[in-house]
Amino acid sequence: MALSADVFMGILISLLFFALGVATTAVANKGKQVPSFSRDANGEPVTGQVTLRDYPNIVFGSIFIVLSVVIFAMAVRAAMA
Repeated sequence: MALSADVFMGILISLLFFALGVATTAVANKGKQVPSFSRDANGEPVTGQVTLRDYPNIVFGSIFIVLSVVIFAMAVRAAMA
């Protein structure tokens, strides 16, 4: 098993991508409380709280996690060659 500069940088980049993906997904999953306006069964207006999640950033973070796994697999495969 040869630990070349390419393998080292591949592992380092995959770890950075993984950290970015986890941080992005964790922050996006918290959601934001916003007021919601609707009507009850009698037609009276009511106000409540709704949690809105940041779905584009959840998808973006998940893509980064998948890319980190792919890059790590390629780096390990290069180390084994």
